[in-house]
Amino acid sequence: MAEMQKYFNLLHCYRILSRHPKWWESVVNKKKKKTPKEKVAKSTPIFIDYDDVPEEQGARADVEADVEVDVDVDVDVDVEAEAEAEAEAEVGVEREGSIKKLLRFAQKELIQVRKHTLVTERQNAINQTSEDVKHLLIDASSIKDHLNRRAILNLQKDIRERGIGVPPYLQTMLEDSSDAEVLESD
Repeated sequence: MAEMQKYFNLLHCYRILSRHPKWWESVVNKKKKKTPKEKVAKSTPIFIDYDDVPEEQGARADVEADVEVDVDVDVDVDVEAEAEAEAEAEVGVEREGSIKKLLRFAQKELIQVRKHTLVTERQNAINQTSEDVKHLLIDASSIKDHLNRRAILNLQKDIRERGIGVPPYLQTMLEDSSDAEVLESD
């Protein structure tokens, strides 16, 4: 693995081994255990006395036995192909399940982020309100410096215009949206 510059993980091994023929038999056995067994009607056994059968018929019986073996091999290949298809279907179901789990996890994370954002916005609004109240309670007539007095009066005027607790950046966003609404209505 180090030569190929890849890290070892169990999912990597599962992907390799799930396609290997050695494990198909175990998948088929698991499927057989899960499915209910059906009762098969038993046929009546036929007893053949090989001493009474001529040799030509015995040779035909051997050929027919060979044909049956070939059919069994085909059935085994079909069973392996079915097992492989079922294994791939299970992997598809597992992928869908993991995608659904990831989606649920992402939704929970999004909800948490939104809650955190809401709490932060509320805290910022509380802080903005307390700052606005502090600025409004300042007596501008007690300030002797003309420039500072003018700055406080302008700040108090801005707070009264936008409202207490409304941050300045939000006020500009609201003004921009109201301008857009006025333009759309014309």
